[in-house]
Amino acid sequence: MPPASINELFGIVESSAFFLEFNLANDVAWLRQFFIHSNSATARLILYVRADASHAARIVDEVAELLQVDTDPAELHPYDAAIAAYLLVLEASNLEALKCALGLVRNAHPPNLWWTYRAYNHLLLLLPRETTMRSPAEFASYVEGEAGRARFEGASEETPTDTKRGCISLG
Repeated sequence: MPPASINELFGIVESSAFFLEFNLANDVAWLRQFFIHSNSATARLILYVRADASHAARIVDEVAELLQVDTDPAELHPYDAAIAAYLLVLEASNLEALKCALGLVRNAHPPNLWWTYRAYNHLLLLLPRETTMRSPAEFASYVEGEAGRARFEGASEETPTDTKRGCISLG
């Protein structure tokens, strides 16, 4: 039976078994078309996000948290596959959340994010060039109204990028 909670799905996506299976792929396009939609955890996350935008915000928060993990530069980032998978899940389910998550990846510079940076570059090419990214505060309001603003403390509405939780601008 598939896990019922989003936290259980996060646990699966962040597991070493998922990491190993994810790394069998040969490119991001294959991951995007086949793996993300056929893997039960990522397919379920897509359904969760499509049903409730607050789950998209949870994924953005999870991406932010995983990007902060201290890693040994000589080792693979333990959450590389998970971060890349979350980007692909958001691409399939919530474009506004994807834009925010892409901004987080752009502003963070942890070592050895092989899949994450490939997914990031691939997804940037798919977004329309004239797309304007939401500021972090606007994204929080979009997802949860005024209550969501607290989750993006310090986010500036004036600037399209914020070093803590910056959504990117493609204008």
